[in-house]
Amino acid sequence: MTPFDKFLLIVHYFGIAMGFATTISGIVMSVLMGRAEPADKAVLSRFMPMMSRVGTFGLLLIWASGMGLVFTVWQGFKNLPETVNYKFGAVICLTIAVILINVFMGRAERGDAAAAAKIQIISKFSALFAVLSLIMAVVVFK
Repeated sequence: MTPFDKFLLIVHYFGIAMGFATTISGIVMSVLMGRAEPADKAVLSRFMPMMSRVGTFGLLLIWASGMGLVFTVWQGFKNLPETVNYKFGAVICLTIAVILINVFMGRAERGDAAAAAKIQIISKFSALFAVLSLIMAVVVFK
């Protein structure tokens, strides 16, 4: 692995860390919101949309660095090991989940309670896909 490949891998893992920070903060915030007084909920509710942006940026880092690694480590898609394809599958599913969360977040901010409930469900799947992506990243770059 060249120094540039190592840099891309660091960026990749940093993107994964940003996603996990968002996931974990969402779990913590969900507990806090459940216990908060109504006046406090208004303040606390501003946190997750901001953290969601952190997670979305982390996902962009994953895609950008991942594409860079495809071309610098394996010289393109035709040479990818099978494990990278599994990682791509997890990241594609994660990306779809993040897109859905962002769509429903907009609706929830406009007062749609059903959208807020859907975010909670999709977030659980996004956490699963994030874990699978991390596991596959470790397997790929062992």
